[in-house]
Amino acid sequence: MGYASYLEDIINRFNGEISFVQENIEKLNIDNQTRKQLVKQSESLLALCKNTLNEVNTVLDLVTDPEVDISREYERLKKEVRHKNIIIYNMKSKIESLSIEHKDNIEKLIRNYESKIIALKNNHRKDIANAKREATDYAQKMFIEYGDEFREELGY
Repeated sequence: MGYASYLEDIINRFNGEISFVQENIEKLNIDNQTRKQLVKQSESLLALCKNTLNEVNTVLDLVTDPEVDISREYERLKKEVRHKNIIIYNMKSKIESLSIEHKDNIEKLIRNYESKIIALKNNHRKDIANAKREATDYAQKMFIEYGDEFREELGY
């Protein structure tokens, strides 16, 4: 349990330093204002140290818990992460292939609609040309049939 001993050494060192600071802060030969400022800063630092100690104690409890085998758990989690990464890779590949497939389908639909629009425009142009031709033919027919009457009315 090398890591556990390492954490215990940190805890002991922190506890010793905290006690030393608390005991010796009052013994300092300084004016009252400086002492108050130093005490305030020291208390803030001590609170931070105590919070750190609590976190180290939590980790120490975890690594010394006989029900938890850290190395086995680490290996299990590594395998699980590898497995999840494979799943993620496969999903990304599937998404990419579906995106390409859908993109191709959408492009085909667009081309199909574009060709239909072009055909409608061409038909519309033909219809307009036919209508113009019919109108011209009708106008010529009317002019031939009633041209003399129109000329007389217009004074030609």
